Amino acid sequence: MVVASLSAQVIPHTEADTLAGKKIVLPEAAAGHPAVFIVGFSRAGGDSCGRRDKQLRQNLGTDSKVRIYNVAELQDAPKMVRGLIRHSMRGSIPKNEQDSFVLLYQDEDVWKKLVDFSDPNGAYILFVNAADNRRT
Repeated sequence: MVVASLSAQVIPHTEADTLAGKKIVLPEAAAGHPAVFIVGFSRAGGDSCGRRDKQLRQNLGTDSKVRIYNVAELQDAPKMVRGLIRHSMRGSIPKNEQDSFVLLYQDEDVWKKLVDFSDPNGAYILFVNAADNRRT
């Protein structure tokens, strides 16, 4: 697991879909709030991200000011398999968290550079404080 504290300006402008099927733009979706981005690059990485997400949600309790985003990088998944992956994820992620579960199909190299990628099975956790996470 790699943990980093970053400025929102470092998070790449990313247009994506959530697991719930809505459009989202990062980091703008968390503007004005502290945010945590949990990033995974493989099935095992996704499992690790899920464990970290559960821990963070338990530790933060009901603090709705903190936005938590799971980012699943699926660029390397074959296009014909992506629907099956998405369907499987929907079955395992609670509905109330699906709007903050981001599916990426591009920019893998940008996100790998951002998290200082070294372990495909790892969870990469990025913290962005509210002061750095304002719209400019």
